Amino acid sequence: MLTKGSAGNKGSAGKTPPKSTKSARAAMTEKEATAVDDSSVENVYFLNAFPIPNSVLRTSRVCVLSLLMVTGTLEAYTLRLIPIHTYGKVIHEFDPWFNFRASEYLDEHGWDAFFHWYDYMSWYPLGRPVGTTIFPGLQITSVLIRRALSMLGMSMTMNDVCCLIPAWFGSVATVLAALLAYETWGSFQGLP
Repeated sequence: MLTKGSAGNKGSAGKTPPKSTKSARAAMTEKEATAVDDSSVENVYFLNAFPIPNSVLRTSRVCVLSLLMVTGTLEAYTLRLIPIHTYGKVIHEFDPWFNFRASEYLDEHGWDAFFHWYDYMSWYPLGRPVGTTIFPGLQITSVLIRRALSMLGMSMTMNDVCCLIPAWFGSVATVLAALLAYETWGSFQGLP
């Protein structure tokens, strides 16, 4: 059982500094002032007898928060892989198909051709000037990921990369959301 108490209450008889005035505190050395501040911090006791050092409490808190972060990240990744396990690596709906086709075009034809590409298969029968009407971040990212994986010896098709990007980025977004929550509120409120 863990309980909180003042450091002066348990086994520190005679070590609690006397109450001081401003002039007495000014005369203290820095080390003595630190000792006064540390003794006023409440300690946590195990079984009402054994004090737990603050360094152990900080370390255990970091370990628990890290474990929660890893658990949340793995849950986010697993959740985004459910459609892939159920239906296979298939792109669903129409807009992702266009993004997949645009990623393939960028990968096969290069940067300059991509930004001058007029696609007659989109917005049929008029067509679409893709290079001037697209936000190319997704296409550039998927091509860079596919090429980086190829350089590392893990070749994947563009279809596989486009299917797995939501799982990868979902995990990264979970970590960033948890860190933002911690920075804002001082706790990981977004984690399970």
